[in-house]
Amino acid sequence: MTRYASAVFDCDGVLVDVSGSYDEAIRATVDHVLDEAGIPRFEAGPRVIEAFKQSGGFNDEVDLAHAAILCISAASRAGTDPMRVILEVAGSAGAGGIGAVAEAAGRVAPIRDVEAVAPHPGPGRRGPLCRIFDQYFYGAGLYEEIYGEAPRVRTDGLISRDRLLVDGALLRGISGALPGGMALVTGRGAASARRTLGGLMDIFDLGRSSFLEDGPRELAKPDPRPLLSAVRGLGEPAVYVGDSVEDMVMAERARDAGARVDFVGITGACADPAARRRIFEGGGAVVLDSVAALPKALNLEPGARREHGA
Repeated sequence: MTRYASAVFDCDGVLVDVSGSYDEAIRATVDHVLDEAGIPRFEAGPRVIEAFKQSGGFNDEVDLAHAAILCISAASRAGTDPMRVILEVAGSAGAGGIGAVAEAAGRVAPIRDVEAVAPHPGPGRRGPLCRIFDQYFYGAGLYEEIYGEAPRVRTDGLISRDRLLVDGALLRGISGALPGGMALVTGRGAASARRTLGGLMDIFDLGRSSFLEDGPRELAKPDPRPLLSAVRGLGEPAVYVGDSVEDMVMAERARDAGARVDFVGITGACADPAARRRIFEGGGAVVLDSVAALPKALNLEPGARREHGA
């Protein structure tokens, strides 16, 4: 029988493969801003994305796009290889995030004018760069629904390329084996999560869930407060299932705050699963290829579930 009362899940890279959606939106956003700034393009592909993801400061895709823009621009102006600058800057930035990257890239070459093309972060979570990113990711219809304004870029939306990694039977089986049930703590907004997860979203206790894109920036990962709220509401001990370094750090900080929560790292949808596995194992996490392996790994048995709020 499992020793866990509840489970909290990240969405992207855990429940949904976003390599064709969010990752493509990063590339499109980088190209868009580089074009506006008159900087030659450099593809922000899997190697670029993984370099920043492994640093521990770039769970937010718009932050990552911003970091790539700054590094590519600085490298272009310095006449050096963008990938070399990206690897050096990402490696030195660590969990310092976009502030550390802006400082390091600015030492390579002046880039303040590039930053001014699409400032980030902006007010709330809907600044200029966020708007560019979301036009590519959401597409015209969903963007207008969320922002209440017509997009400058009209696309069908890369969100349509999201690919589910789980099904209802798997999620209901996990939920049924946990007395406290399950919740979501994800960087996505609720509308985006609903668009992709559909009815699967209702398997989770949405009252205990957090959709960080919809909240203040200071609660973004790896701030532990959303996870603390979830596990204390659902019941402890709990497990948090994520795919990023920030997810692991968030669980560690929640433990430091007194919560009984373990971390399970999912690597199957990562660009470099072996590298991510090494990072997770270095942090003492259970590491799985996919959520499908979770019931066996946690020794889950059906029938323990109580109803939400019971």
